[in-house]
Amino acid sequence: MSRLVSIAFLALTVFYGPAPAHAMSIEPMLLEISSSGRTTQQSFKVVNDGPAPLPIEIQVSKFDLGLDGEQKLVKVADGVMVYPVQAMIPPGASQVFRVQWIGDPAISKSESYKLSVLQVPVKPSKGESGIQIVMSFGVTVNVSPPQGTSDLVITQAAPVTGKDGKRVASVTLKNPGNKHAYLRNATLSLTGNGWSAQLSAGEIAQKIGLGIVQPGKERRFLLPIEVPGAVSAIQASVKLQPEGR
Repeated sequence: MSRLVSIAFLALTVFYGPAPAHAMSIEPMLLEISSSGRTTQQSFKVVNDGPAPLPIEIQVSKFDLGLDGEQKLVKVADGVMVYPVQAMIPPGASQVFRVQWIGDPAISKSESYKLSVLQVPVKPSKGESGIQIVMSFGVTVNVSPPQGTSDLVITQAAPVTGKDGKRVASVTLKNPGNKHAYLRNATLSLTGNGWSAQLSAGEIAQKIGLGIVQPGKERRFLLPIEVPGAVSAIQASVKLQPEGR
């Protein structure tokens, strides 16, 4: 499963019913939608990899990301429409869910949504007891104005001590545009006291994930780069690849 910011997986233990645990997979887990034009609608597919029917329900939440990637979720009733919102997927089969923007076609900046794909617990038969494992996945939907632009600029860079006690690089980036940007589409270069390091877009995607930076906001990332003790200050630069590459 991909390491995506705002894309989550949760296994919930429900203490009723001995129904077997199901397995499901989702593709894709990231959707790009325009608020107007030809790409106001996308879709994703849920596959039931388990041996029993899989009851699914979709819940829509809008989210904002904090400086360190923390999510603030707000349930919404409009903007993004999903069809169907519920489905029973037979074993070995799949269900396609359509996602469409029905909100303001002239939004001023990108908006981010999370589609919670929830396995609905099966009510146990009378007299049954046991443990049932249910699953929840998250699909990220970014809605942007068709002529929106994004950029990344570095506002701060410094060596910090990580949770494992190692010195790593902390970089804070701001997106001055009106469309979301992805750190995974950028290259980072770091220098300091004769030391230098670089993270390619591929390395960032693999080690950090998407790295969503919403329009007008800042995100702070701890980079998987060890910084020598002699380096007390870091100079950093970022190069965002043009979209479509």
